[in-house]
Amino acid sequence: MKFLSRYKRFSPVVLWTAATVLTAMGLWVSVVLFGATVGVVLAAFLALGGVGFRIHTDRLAQTTRQISDAGRVHLATVEALATAIDARDQIGIGHVRRTQIYAVGIGRALGLSQSDIEA
Repeated sequence: MKFLSRYKRFSPVVLWTAATVLTAMGLWVSVVLFGATVGVVLAAFLALGGVGFRIHTDRLAQTTRQISDAGRVHLATVEALATAIDARDQIGIGHVRRTQIYAVGIGRALGLSQSDIEA
């Protein structure tokens, strides 16, 4: 999950286990201090919050996949157009490909990241 990236030294399983334990402890303390009624209401809110969070992360993952797929389609379209232009122009055969190779080389020489070069 992307939002956990700042906690790279901890595995997601450890983080989720810690969150579950802390939630259970908080629920137990609320039952002890305020009674069973408050504990039941709090448990219902926690369950609804967990379900809402799961729905949100699933939709976020789906949207991320859709954006990634759209990026691949966009790149394929640009490459197809470049190939069509290259095939039509008999004088500058391979010009688009050579330009692409030079641009990638310049990007690497400037120290750009791979994602910037691919953009």
